[in-house]
Amino acid sequence: MPESLPHQRPEPVVVGPGSPEKKQKVKETILGRFGEKHYDQLPEDKRKVVEALEYLPKRPIDQSAIEQSNNITNQLLSGAGLTPFDIPERNVHIIPEKLFLEMERDPKTNGTTFFDTQAIVLNADKLINPFQRSSTILHEIAHLKGFLKLQVEEASWSQRRTGLTIGAVGKKEKTLGYFKAFKGLDEAVVEEIVKRYLPRVLEGNPFLNEEYVWQISEEAQNVKTRVAAENGIDPAEIFWVSKDGKDFESFAYPSVRKTLYYLAETIQTDNPDRFPSQDEVIDQFIQAHFNGRILNLAHLVEGSFGKDSFRILSLMRGTESGSAYQVHDYLRKQRRLR
Repeated sequence: MPESLPHQRPEPVVVGPGSPEKKQKVKETILGRFGEKHYDQLPEDKRKVVEALEYLPKRPIDQSAIEQSNNITNQLLSGAGLTPFDIPERNVHIIPEKLFLEMERDPKTNGTTFFDTQAIVLNADKLINPFQRSSTILHEIAHLKGFLKLQVEEASWSQRRTGLTIGAVGKKEKTLGYFKAFKGLDEAVVEEIVKRYLPRVLEGNPFLNEEYVWQISEEAQNVKTRVAAENGIDPAEIFWVSKDGKDFESFAYPSVRKTLYYLAETIQTDNPDRFPSQDEVIDQFIQAHFNGRILNLAHLVEGSFGKDSFRILSLMRGTESGSAYQVHDYLRKQRRLR
């Protein structure tokens, strides 16, 4: 596929008590794991297994999805005041399910991003549908291009920030154990990017043209409406449906996105001059995913829901709908008290 930008990611932000030399080495490690030397930087045992089992060369249909996803996320990076860069094909690994589950233990996950090795890994056996695979590629590329801050100790380093997610590091990790705050919010924002821009990824893929034309036809919309009613979801959540309506694909993380939409609705109601639409509120969350500036989000959330509401929002997890419902209920109660 055409490569319009150099495959060199910006340096990650590095903080912590480690020496300047140690911090520089960590930066070089991350940069070295991106692009041309990606395979060389993987641990030897993992590299041999991946090289032996990975599906290569990538199909043109997947190459196009990577290219379109890069184009879209680069526009979002520019909108956040950042330098665009492409995720190279070599950093995206499409592998059999058996190997995938050795890397990602959650059987419900079809794709995952490893920031330490700068790798996107996709479960080929679960992502047979090219529409679903394209959706996952866009989702994971949006993750890998997200804000990255590393905590560097003298003897080790860890991920402090990835997108909106904040990881426990240093003394906090030793005291409380490892945990991730804002994971649910980050997944909601990334999947909202997918929901907004997946049509462009699909429309721009010449290998999906015939199927895409049918998926946006009136006939397909009628099938989606029927399937949505049978499954109790909004028809807009379905991005692919079989012609007989027996199979369909929908956008991920619905419970955490519901909370994101409630945040946007309330903040827009309170700030109509600043945000003429709810989409413009969500734009603030998308930009923060890429540039890391979450203080503005804290002001917006606490301005509409009161003190400590942003901290409570951080407790929403990505894959547990129960935590999303609890946070959503808390926000509604806080709103009624104001």
